Amino acid sequence: MNKAWFLFGILRWFGFESSNEKQWINKAEEASIKRRKQIQANKTESKALQEKYINEMQTKNKDQLKEKLIDEMLTECTYTFFFKKKKECIFFKFFDLFLQKKKKKITPTAQIICTFGKERNSNALNIVLYGATGDGDTSKSVTSKIEKFFIPEGLYKYPVSLLDQPGVFESSESDAKNSKNLSNYLRGIGYIHALVLVISCQNPRIDSKFQQMIKDIHANFGKKVWENVIIVLTKIDTLSSKDLPKRCTSLPDEIRKILKLTKEEAPLPIIPLDNFAEYEQPVQRLVNEIVPPLKKISFKDCYSPIEELQVSVTALFFFLPLFFLFAKKKKKKQNKTKQKIGKAH
Repeated sequence: MNKAWFLFGILRWFGFESSNEKQWINKAEEASIKRRKQIQANKTESKALQEKYINEMQTKNKDQLKEKLIDEMLTECTYTFFFKKKKECIFFKFFDLFLQKKKKKITPTAQIICTFGKERNSNALNIVLYGATGDGDTSKSVTSKIEKFFIPEGLYKYPVSLLDQPGVFESSESDAKNSKNLSNYLRGIGYIHALVLVISCQNPRIDSKFQQMIKDIHANFGKKVWENVIIVLTKIDTLSSKDLPKRCTSLPDEIRKILKLTKEEAPLPIIPLDNFAEYEQPVQRLVNEIVPPLKKISFKDCYSPIEELQVSVTALFFFLPLFFLFAKKKKKKQNKTKQKIGKAH
């Protein structure tokens, strides 16, 4: 027996191994490589999910994001880490029941409406969102179409009809087209309660583009609209706690200075929004407290500058021939009078 072990040791020393041992070593190496790859894949997936979470946190409602993440956990994590069959998992059943109860309590937020028909509600608050592209008015602000969202009563004290104006400053042609479309929309509605001006805190000063946007609002909707304008400051997390109050005071003053309006003519209340905090309280304050006391602004005779120019040009081409005809007749009359005076002399 000892001789056999001695021979076996010598063979191992010179590199001779049994076939079973080689297979075992190969399998161990393959398993090790596979495990390292799996760990790397898990790290990559975790990093991708983290980046996705941060991006969605900046644009989506936090409650909706939580619900989505919980759903993903239940469909993926529970299946892989607890049991292969979900029905056998007591933890999954408990969490599923909890989610169902949670979803029943959630009030529907908004639905897209494209016409001015049955959805019109005399009690609804008509609010227009207006802002530059990228300032965060809505996730769909980069579209070229004006979209209307109807939020039924329940989420707020009143039903809300929300008009999402496409972001301005994309190009002069698109801005003019959007202005005309918005005028048509507002004539279709007849009135609004508030115009919400969405401004990003990342722009420290009012630049020439922002001044032009303010002047366009003034030209399109008139002086009275500023009594119903509400400013929503987005991305306030980029400002310090000292700079935020200064910004909330200086911004309305700068706008009034550009438009040459008083505080009574343009109160300009401000709602600050943090991209990484809950939106519920500030938005409820906007809809439930600030907007309802405001008087309605009529837009039955609302026309964009381009439409007004078209009307002016049409009127000019209509009256110009009449003017020339009248001038020609007057000249003939003057010539006849001169001829009569010449004959008399």
